[in-house]
Amino acid sequence: MNSSGRSWLWLVVALAACRDSSVPPAPAALRILTEPSSSSRSCVSFEQQPRIQLVDGDGGDIGIGGVRVSAELTQGNPALTGTRSVTTTGDGVAAFANLSVCGLTGVRVLRFSATGLSSVQSSSIDVQTGPATRLVLTTQPDTAAQSGLALATQ
Repeated sequence: MNSSGRSWLWLVVALAACRDSSVPPAPAALRILTEPSSSSRSCVSFEQQPRIQLVDGDGGDIGIGGVRVSAELTQGNPALTGTRSVTTTGDGVAAFANLSVCGLTGVRVLRFSATGLSSVQSSSIDVQTGPATRLVLTTQPDTAAQSGLALATQ
């Protein structure tokens, strides 16, 4: 090897030694680690709450805390309730805890996003009728009702 070849070799070795490998690559996108429940009752928190991972351009996990990840419905009129925006922990995971969909029944999809990163959509969630929240009288009782006797109009 001539002196010119050795110089290039030393330059490559020196550059490799100077590279700071403790700085993780910047996140480029989001990936769903845990999908929300595939079915849920309206206004009841999903039994399985979503967990979202920061990833680099090659899909590798990135461990960076402090990145705000938000959840929203992709379409429709129901409301997404619960804490809709959470921050990643040091391992790059955003863990949602109390999300639910309130409103009309049907199939819904969630979108997870963070500023400057590619978003990701959940699998379909089949939202079913929720628990009763009030009682409605459809037939008024007879106004002549007496205590201890059966109602004439039922």
